[in-house]
Amino acid sequence: MTLSSQQFQDIVSHLVSDQSQKIGEKRREPRVGVRFEGFVTPMGPDVTTIEKLAVTVRDISPSGINVLGRKNLAKGTEFVLDLPTSDDSSMLLARYAVRHSKSLGGTLYSVGAKLVSVTNAPTPSLDGAAESRASKTAGKQKRK
Repeated sequence: MTLSSQQFQDIVSHLVSDQSQKIGEKRREPRVGVRFEGFVTPMGPDVTTIEKLAVTVRDISPSGINVLGRKNLAKGTEFVLDLPTSDDSSMLLARYAVRHSKSLGGTLYSVGAKLVSVTNAPTPSLDGAAESRASKTAGKQKRK
């Protein structure tokens, strides 16, 4: 299942707590269990290469997320979860900071993270990228 940015925003904005207190519960806000595939891009000083990592989103809340992935992300590492909008004209970029990462065996990790910011960004156009490369090439040829 693919979750669009609008669905993500709708789910998070409508979360309501059942006001029950579980013993040892540290969460301050309600969460909803979901299962969808996505990609996160780790960021920060400890990140040596920029790569998109495939993850399964397990639950979300107004202030956090839990994902399953094949890479351990250290506490404090930030990552961006990108979700397409329903019309594919832009991406919702949700930036998170890792609070904890727990090995579930082998190379599978459960990563809990706190929401840092949410922004919309235009979806990169393949035609625009090709045009940009073409204009750079033309500019280099003129200088020769």
